[in-house]
Amino acid sequence: MSETNASATLPLLGPFGYPPPLIKVGFNFTDLASPESFDLPNSLYEYSIGLVYIRQWNDRWTVISMLGAGMATDNENRSSEAWRFRGGILGVYKRSESWQWTLGAVATGREDLPIVPAVGAIWNVDNRTRVDLTFPRPRYYRLVFERGAIQHWAYLGASINGSTWAYERTGEVDDLLTYRDWRFALGWESHLADNPALSFTRRKKLSGEIGLAFAREFEFENESRTEVLDNSLFLSIMAKF
Repeated sequence: MSETNASATLPLLGPFGYPPPLIKVGFNFTDLASPESFDLPNSLYEYSIGLVYIRQWNDRWTVISMLGAGMATDNENRSSEAWRFRGGILGVYKRSESWQWTLGAVATGREDLPIVPAVGAIWNVDNRTRVDLTFPRPRYYRLVFERGAIQHWAYLGASINGSTWAYERTGEVDDLLTYRDWRFALGWESHLADNPALSFTRRKKLSGEIGLAFAREFEFENESRTEVLDNSLFLSIMAKF
């Protein structure tokens, strides 16, 4: 399995204050190599659009609201089942310069895991160590070195990964496919030093990670069938501007 993602984020100008709402449009391509018995397409696509609005209510509380929709399909099954709806609302409480708490929930657009809690805390231990204990993507960061205004961080992390697509089986039979796995990763990222603890801060960033994907499964909706896959290594590279 290999994936290619591209997206663009644009501010929505108007009487919204600062920061303005952000509109994000994206495209995802997934290439599959699977046994013929799975009866799966070689290519899966997702076309998406979303809105993110960040509002700081006072010195301690920030609210992040998200709403989006996408069509996840093999480009043959374009029925209503291909539409995936996502969203969420998060409250971020800045207790001090060292502690930041998050409470909320996120709609994933997946059949197997439609809603996940987004709860936890970020602990800035010092200028070189940060612990992100936010479910479902906890991470431990360590600043490796700085070059001018650019910081280079290494991290260890875990996450839940997966997606759902509508596709057409042999015989023009519509079905839904869900892929899921759990991951442990060793990663690296470099970005500007401005407020790196806040994941929604807009900034240039380069990152890469390698790790182990386990508990991998394909789930077929109409057949009520699950195929268990072997554990796998994965590699990911991302550039953000």
